Amino acid sequence: MVTIFVWDVVQLPPDWAWLAPWLSLAGTAAFWLAAAFILRRVIFVLVRQFTRRTETDVDDVIMDASGPPLLLMVVLFGLYNSFEHLGFHNTVVDGVERALVVALIGVVTYWVWRLFKEVVIYYGGRFAEATESSLDDVLLPIANRLGPIVIFLGGGLVALQYLGVNLQALVVAIGGASFILAFALQDILSNIFSGLSLVVDTPFAYRDLIVLADGTLCEVRRIGLRVTELYDVNRHSVIYMPNSQLANERLVNMTRPSPDLIDSVAVSVDADADLDAVQDILASILLGHPDVLGDLDEKLEHLPRFGALESGEVKRANGQLRLELEKRVDAKVQEIFVRIDRLVHRVRRLEKGGLTAAETRALNTWLQPLLVDLGLAAREVRQGRRTRRVVEYNYDPQSLIGLVREWITLWACDPDLGGQADTRLDVAAHWEEEVDEALHDYELLVGQWRRRIRRLCSRMADVQAKFADPRGMEQRLDDLLLDLSRWIRNNFKEPEPKWKGPDVNFNGPDDKGMSFTVEFFIDDIELEHFERQERVQRELRREIVRRFAAAGITFPLPQQIVHFRSELKLPGNTEQSF
Repeated sequence: MVTIFVWDVVQLPPDWAWLAPWLSLAGTAAFWLAAAFILRRVIFVLVRQFTRRTETDVDDVIMDASGPPLLLMVVLFGLYNSFEHLGFHNTVVDGVERALVVALIGVVTYWVWRLFKEVVIYYGGRFAEATESSLDDVLLPIANRLGPIVIFLGGGLVALQYLGVNLQALVVAIGGASFILAFALQDILSNIFSGLSLVVDTPFAYRDLIVLADGTLCEVRRIGLRVTELYDVNRHSVIYMPNSQLANERLVNMTRPSPDLIDSVAVSVDADADLDAVQDILASILLGHPDVLGDLDEKLEHLPRFGALESGEVKRANGQLRLELEKRVDAKVQEIFVRIDRLVHRVRRLEKGGLTAAETRALNTWLQPLLVDLGLAAREVRQGRRTRRVVEYNYDPQSLIGLVREWITLWACDPDLGGQADTRLDVAAHWEEEVDEALHDYELLVGQWRRRIRRLCSRMADVQAKFADPRGMEQRLDDLLLDLSRWIRNNFKEPEPKWKGPDVNFNGPDDKGMSFTVEFFIDDIELEHFERQERVQRELRREIVRRFAAAGITFPLPQQIVHFRSELKLPGNTEQSF
């Protein structure tokens, strides 16, 4: 009997009966090849048309990663099923069947690895970008390295077990070897456990600037299981530091709590200089530099008088527009703080005794103006049988996010950041597309604020969900809003606090004349390949010289006391010193 898959097709004559197994093998193989062809030409085409209509791209990625492995699995299983139709076993047939099963295990392992790489790691990275915790930023690279090892090792063990290898004996042998290796590799194990401690209690995140105990300024590039990769800013080189050493190192994180940095410049003038005039000129110089933090109204007033900008008038014009836009951003933030405070008072009046359905609807109505001010809109997305709400940017240019995007786009055109005429077009594209590794300052700047905007969307999605279904949260909705207000102030955009404004300190007379120290905050030390601080210092010093010369204020001349000693021989072999 010739059997194709599960169907008995034809009964051969006795003289041809010996062909039945081989015809069954060929017919079953042809059946499975046809099934693979139909799967590829019909099912995958239909499914792909459906996935392309969805707004998310995760289903498209899953289809691309699953297509070839699934087809190959169908073919391999079909060949295995075809050989089973032979009805007899010998060394060759058994060897072919085992090879097909091992190949099938290998394809499944490869499929799992592709899904892990294309879906888990990729979308895990996007999720890590939207969260504030640095733990996932550290764990994701480690998972990216360990995941393939675990997947392929698991697939290999399953294949070995199928082939009859005694895994229990193998595990015992590995256990004995690991006991011996624990002593031989204690330094490596120490680095691994130190790396895990850095993951759990991490003092830094990816791209943070840290200062080591010896004063080396480094950028964190990668945290591995054994070593951490640090980029030495001053030497343009990479430091591979063992985790055990880094875990015991005294570190200073320069980018926390914010990437702005305090700096100072010492100035001395002649003793007869007008101290009040000196102090006023220094204050005007500090407020006039576009990259020094301070009161925006005062900065806009003093900026036109700052003449020592290395990029000239283009920098001044860009700084003027950037500060005006930042002033609008700060005003919008203040409006949002006021709206949140009013909403908190309303929530507190209603939450006593629990919320009724009507009060819940009222709260959601009151929440909508806050979403509009932020530049967000909530919409429902259907996923299978479930519907969830997502919060996204609504592209309103007058909202907070809209103003921030315009402000950062203009800032990215700063000539000191390499801004050119077409930079705005490049920045507009990077708002929508994520850059894996920032090669230019504008990419770094947009990447920083893109992450902040995504985290704001994530927080507001949580607030929206709690307001839509406040069960169990009736007494905590006001705390949720206050946490949002604090997060915006500390992690998104804070209207410039007065204590971050420039300060001019008179230190009194010294051996050179009258001494002053000016202290100021530089807006973002990560820009200009970490040379922003040096450029700002140069420009401030040049402007001090220029403005003091125009005001007739002179610097003390360098003085040095020199003592001379002379010996003169007198008659009688006596010596006299003068």
